[in-house]
Amino acid sequence: MNCDTFRRLPDESRVWISGFDRPLDPAEQETVRAGMERFSAGWASHQVPVESAFEIVHDRFLVIAACTPGSVSGCSIDSMMRNMRELYAAVGAAPPAGNLIYFRDENGRIRSIDHLEFRDVAESGRLQPDTRVFDTLIQNLGQLRAGRFELPYREAWHARAFPLPVTA
Repeated sequence: MNCDTFRRLPDESRVWISGFDRPLDPAEQETVRAGMERFSAGWASHQVPVESAFEIVHDRFLVIAACTPGSVSGCSIDSMMRNMRELYAAVGAAPPAGNLIYFRDENGRIRSIDHLEFRDVAESGRLQPDTRVFDTLIQNLGQLRAGRFELPYREAWHARAFPLPVTA
């Protein structure tokens, strides 16, 4: 992932990654970008402007990074989440779901499935230690810059939560 969009923000900046249940086409991506630009222009935490940047990655993920003196307040995070729900609705996408896990299938396409189905896929042996998975739970820009967003299954939290079957 190219992190140039976030270059003016420090590693400690808070990150939110919200995945879409399907790839966004160029017009939908423009709708999301325009909505995020409008929101970002007025985003504040306790009347202090929030310095932020965002990027749509792999046509599937909205990555937002933000920092402000102190920290981004709960109310300002809530306003960002409301904005994101509105953007999802504007492009006809399912609302953000915390139970989706994203990974690349054997053809390199990004798939999203819920935790229970992912467990079944892991137990079936269809995933390998090198299967690329996406960690939408990373917390800060330093982790994003370090390549912790897309990584091999064996290096991700997924491997601990959903162990692969042991083969002989």
